[in-house]
Amino acid sequence: MHLFKSLFISGVALCVVSIACSDAGTNGTGNPSTGQPSAGTATSTAGNAPTNNQAGSVATAGNATTPGGGTAGAPSSSGGTTGTTGTAGTAATTGGSAGAGTAQGGSAGASSGGSTGAGGGAVVTPYVPAWTCLEPTWPTATGSPVMISSSKTIDANQVYDGKMALHDGTGSGDFAKDCSGSGTSNQGTTKPLFILKNGATLQNVVMGKHVADGIHCEGTCTIKNVWFPYVCDDAVTAMSDSSGTVTIDGGGAKNAHDKLFQDNSHGKFIVQNFYGEHLGKMYRACGEGGACDNTKANLTMTNVTAVGVDQIAGLTKGRDTGTFSKICTFQTPTICEQYDTSDSAITDGPDGTTCKYKWTDTQVMLKRAVGVFPTASACPNYLTSGSASNPATACMADLPQCIKYCLPGDNGIKMCDCGADNTYKCHACALPAQEPAKTALAPATALAAGACSGVTEKKACSPEWNICKSDAEYCACVFKPGYLQTADTVWDCVNPWW
Repeated sequence: MHLFKSLFISGVALCVVSIACSDAGTNGTGNPSTGQPSAGTATSTAGNAPTNNQAGSVATAGNATTPGGGTAGAPSSSGGTTGTTGTAGTAATTGGSAGAGTAQGGSAGASSGGSTGAGGGAVVTPYVPAWTCLEPTWPTATGSPVMISSSKTIDANQVYDGKMALHDGTGSGDFAKDCSGSGTSNQGTTKPLFILKNGATLQNVVMGKHVADGIHCEGTCTIKNVWFPYVCDDAVTAMSDSSGTVTIDGGGAKNAHDKLFQDNSHGKFIVQNFYGEHLGKMYRACGEGGACDNTKANLTMTNVTAVGVDQIAGLTKGRDTGTFSKICTFQTPTICEQYDTSDSAITDGPDGTTCKYKWTDTQVMLKRAVGVFPTASACPNYLTSGSASNPATACMADLPQCIKYCLPGDNGIKMCDCGADNTYKCHACALPAQEPAKTALAPATALAAGACSGVTEKKACSPEWNICKSDAEYCACVFKPGYLQTADTVWDCVNPWW
């Protein structure tokens, strides 16, 4: 876990977040017989008082928002000279480094603990996750590639083991389309690479770039340890009129321009031990039109990691149900989006009927951001700390604290907690830990950006990480899942994030 770091612009320290403060430091040690001072012990708080005529301790990465120097040690009856007070450290974001105290020779002074620095409060401890997020190593295909010129059928109750070989489409039509192409959402691919009959199993397969409409399940099927580096239209579709159970066990997918799993059935859909990255929607129940009026999705997700996913699941309120547990996210603002029967988004978050989970069933992957946080539950997308035109969200009984995404492209995170007035207060954004996002989205970079010209939010842009200012907002050219219908990188405009 990285600690917050100070951000300095034009010689001014900018506060990234103000959720923790300093406490008292520990005493240094010395040699009272010689009167020689020794350095105080490094602490994670503000500098403490010099004692025993020694140097005050040096604080490192404390949590004071203002400098906190220690108090002087009182002299003992042996007549020692009082050690001088530790000098105050530089004010910083979540605790500047307090300066070392100095000392004077003499006999031992009595010990005296350092005083609490200005703005004192409870020290934040890192969040300890209840489970380990799934972060698999992407597999490399082995053996001879299997080239498929037309849909390959796996018969009922049969098992097809691909032995981790590359399976790719070849030929004309759907099987010639390159799914790695940028800005290509619905490519009109309708033919699947695999058709799984009722009871069939497909396992240990690495898909290629020309996989058309992926896998169609015509009843109960199992898809185990199958990997999609690219997705054209959908990766897996539960077909209409099916009442079977589709089970996705293990495996992963990247680069879906729209949906990954499309459920047109009225059976069950299970996703477990799965990793998804850069997807529009990981799962979508049938929306409106066609056979959708006869569907009733029943989704279960557990031990799933979503990185750069616009929505983990989309369900129709009052018709579909989804149950979620052990969900890990980063750059993924929505766990479960509810839609009306006209396919318009209503809200996200658990309601106990359509979207069923507890906030403690979610975990934001904090190690991907710079900072120390006491919680990792994902905030609902609609949560706000309020403004003149947008009232603050009322506190929820099972969500006293949570993590909300911020920065262009949802690259950064910030903590929101429940205040005395029973509404949420959201603190400032913390930068991502990964480069180039960390440097590209630093406040200094944004403040130096020029005015925007011809910028439209959600529209294609280049180069990635370009930043400009539009009125009170700052716009960045970033990869933003869910907007890939136009390009890999689009403009995302937000208020200043520092």
